[in-house]
Amino acid sequence: MPKLTLSVTERICIAAVVILGDEWINEAYRLINPTSKSKDEATFRRQALRWWNHPNVKEFCKKLRNASPLHEKEDATITREYLIKQLKAALRATTDPTDRASIAMKLADLSGLKGKKEETPEADKRHYFLPWVSRCRTCELMKIYNRISNQKQTS
Repeated sequence: MPKLTLSVTERICIAAVVILGDEWINEAYRLINPTSKSKDEATFRRQALRWWNHPNVKEFCKKLRNASPLHEKEDATITREYLIKQLKAALRATTDPTDRASIAMKLADLSGLKGKKEETPEADKRHYFLPWVSRCRTCELMKIYNRISNQKQTS
């Protein structure tokens, strides 16, 4: 197989597919080869996959993946600062609002920006009201309650 050099457009499209995922192979091939004569989508997909599986494309993908900043600290331990840096970069690069919100929440968790609730003992108390039973009539509290209620009724 003759060794072909990749054009700038091909390199950009390959990088886009590496970043966005394999489902973008058809669109990348359509940008590289806009005058494709295949009318059938299945034939076009086979042509796109043939281009994607070419050794030069595979070699360029391998170089891209190895040069990616996400893989630079694969062997070393990942620090908190490194994660914050990568999340900030991902936040700048993302345009989808739901993705931005989830990245921002993770960034806030790591940065310690999330507000912590002030723990109040009064708010955590649970109040239960239990019905009186027959043995309560002999209790000292019941006697006091009866005395107070009798005084209110007579006055």
